Amino acid sequence: MKYFSFCPLILAAVCLQVNSAYAQNLVPNPSFEEYLFCPPGIGYFDANVVGWEPWADSPDFFHVCSNDIEGFAGVPDNVLGNQQPVSGLGYAGMYTYFWNLQNSREYIANQLTMPLSIGQSYYVMFYISHSDGGLLASKRCATNRFGLKFFKDPSYSSLESEWLVPTNNADIEYNTLLTDTSDWTLVEGWFTANDSYNWIALGNFYEDFLTDTMQFGDPGDCFAYYYLDNVCVGLSSDDCSYLLFNHEANKKQFQPKIFPNPAIDWISIDSERVMVKVSIYNALGMSINSSLVDGNSIRLNSTSWAKGMYFIKIVWYDESSSTFKIIKQ
Repeated sequence: MKYFSFCPLILAAVCLQVNSAYAQNLVPNPSFEEYLFCPPGIGYFDANVVGWEPWADSPDFFHVCSNDIEGFAGVPDNVLGNQQPVSGLGYAGMYTYFWNLQNSREYIANQLTMPLSIGQSYYVMFYISHSDGGLLASKRCATNRFGLKFFKDPSYSSLESEWLVPTNNADIEYNTLLTDTSDWTLVEGWFTANDSYNWIALGNFYEDFLTDTMQFGDPGDCFAYYYLDNVCVGLSSDDCSYLLFNHEANKKQFQPKIFPNPAIDWISIDSERVMVKVSIYNALGMSINSSLVDGNSIRLNSTSWAKGMYFIKIVWYDESSSTFKIIKQ
């Protein structure tokens, strides 16, 4: 997402090995674990995530390693929201709609390890999660139509003159407004190859007039943004089973208790983990309060806050961070 440039490029050569036992998945680097350098901000997907490339605009790469670089492209907390990976330590992100940019989209693509066989049916799956907008929550909206499409010897690239544009069709898609920002949604289906396709791309392949939208903030300036993880194309669902959602217990573990919510005069935060800093941001991303902590609980006075939505960012003792939403009445 080329809007933002929060910090300078810091190279850190990192390369994770792929488990060869998963070779039946025709999608290399399916959960975005192999990368060349830790993303110092959003917009660093191009020429960084091994095997993947952008086919329009500048999609994003989020990874735990970025938590040490101000966290703008971190995991689970980043500038566009808060989400744990389905598995591993990273995921991708892209916008599917911009209110004031007609038919504007971001796409990511990957070359399959081998072409599809004509007449053969393939199981396809991926996970998506709607971003809550993070520090840009006032501009959040949602769409349907997030999908996957197969290509044969495509000529699209990250050059603006060679971008993929909406074609009003997809091979596998989620054709319902997706507004869930807390959990991942599994999109799956079967595709029978009518050509020897050797590439896939993901995003919203439909023009604005065929895309349903829902605004949560300013209707004159909103964008829809989604996280993506664990992409698979195989001969059977068993080829993709190792990528199925398995972190639900980890996601719920050690979640702090924040109450009351909605709040009126005060907010209490109790946690099993030690907190070192608690910051409050309004819906526009402006910091309104920051408190140092050295323990498992804190009580904040919210009497002077205006009514509306706020974000609570907690920095833990291990320097990781988490962000939570709360409403002030």
